[in-house]
Amino acid sequence: MPANKRKYFKKSWRLLFAKYDTLTEKQKEKVEVMFWYSDDLKMAYQLKEQFDKVLKNQSSEETKIELKNGYNQPKKAKLTNLRDVCRYLTVGLKK
Repeated sequence: MPANKRKYFKKSWRLLFAKYDTLTEKQKEKVEVMFWYSDDLKMAYQLKEQFDKVLKNQSSEETKIELKNGYNQPKKAKLTNLRDVCRYLTVGLKK
């Protein structure tokens, strides 16, 4: 990655921790540019957004269903840390 792009990522990393719905249009464009460079980053961000929704569920049944569905996404990607976290979260849900 060119040096100027590394600087761009360094300056924009905080956007990745923000909820997508709270970003301005300009910030959303910056996030989308970062996704062009890394599919894994895009997948991780989508999982973060999905997990945030899971945490807001009112019932444990909804949470179980969404965690089971979300577990398959990092399996497809090369996100070993996220796979491990999802496996840990869903161990008790396989019953």
